[in-house]
Amino acid sequence: MGRSLDLTPLRPWLTERGTAKDKLLDAFEEAVVKYGIQAASFSRIADIAGCHRSLLQHHFHSRDQLVLEGLDRVIEIYCARQSALLAPLPKEKHYVALADWLLSEYGPEGQLRIGQVIDAYQALANTNSIVAQRLLTLHEHFISGIEETLAVHHPHTKKQQRRKVAFEIVCMCIGRACLDLLGSTQARSQIARRACDVLRATLDNPPDDARSLRPAHKDK
Repeated sequence: MGRSLDLTPLRPWLTERGTAKDKLLDAFEEAVVKYGIQAASFSRIADIAGCHRSLLQHHFHSRDQLVLEGLDRVIEIYCARQSALLAPLPKEKHYVALADWLLSEYGPEGQLRIGQVIDAYQALANTNSIVAQRLLTLHEHFISGIEETLAVHHPHTKKQQRRKVAFEIVCMCIGRACLDLLGSTQARSQIARRACDVLRATLDNPPDDARSLRPAHKDK
């Protein structure tokens, strides 16, 4: 089971929910990792939290509400992690820092519980359109973040082309669970990280400019 994430450094970017509610959401995440998201019942969450299930029902009127609030917190934490990562760095170092974080060995959060929880939500998105839509906001946040960092190094490239590259980079990050089945996490992360640099290099020589790069034919 993954270790929990220390939220203290992220407080400036997080919504204040109250200690009791955060502890219940922590217990929910632990239940998701231990039993699976579908089997994370109020009773099991209460057992993990060491409280009566009536406390859960006081804060969350239904299990669906708990699942969605749990997802909202996970998304907020990922966005806060990105902000905290980039805040102390100069803009020219944002791309490398963000790419390294997103493609670290075990995903953006390392061997943390939140990474296992987001994978559970990714699976749930196949049958839950609300979860899928909210996950898209997280994906879009990462895409926008990558595109903004690319704009620093490639200011004259069209935004649409930068977004295309950013989308492809994020797709590799999001698909880590499937890619990891094909080999070790270390091999996957190294290959995917190199692919990010290859994709970034296409901004210097986009396909539309290929003709202008060809040597002109001399008349005989």
